[in-house]
Parts: sequence; C-alpha cells; structure tokens
Amino acid sequence: MFHATAYYKKPRFVGQVSLDGRALEANSHALANLFQIISLPHFRWFSRFSGELVFRAAADSGN
Repeated sequence: MFHATAYYKKPRFVGQVSLDGRALEANSHALANLFQIISLPHFRWFSRFSGELVFRAAADSGN
C-alpha cells in the first residue's frame, strides 16, 4: 500500500491518503479534496505543490 503525508510550511502532519486518493485523515475537507487529484507514481516520490504543500509518498513495508 502507498500513502502520502503532507506538510504545510512546517514539518507538521496534516493528512494521509491511500493510493486511490481517498482521504484517510485530513485536517480539512479542502485538503481531502486536494489529495484526490494527487497520483502516486512510485515509492518515495517527493514533489512541491502550489509552493507550500510538500507531499511525501512512501510504500508501506508492513513492518
């Protein structure tokens, strides 16, 4: 399974999504909606979004 963790400006946890973009946890509906448009092409993908959100995706190793 893949998940994404978003940090807004500071390294502060604000949300997590599953590979299909369904929000598992989010601080706001707006954030959850934003997650829905993100695709996770592969393990350990990093990108900047709108200059403020940094999304980190990583594979869940099951450990």
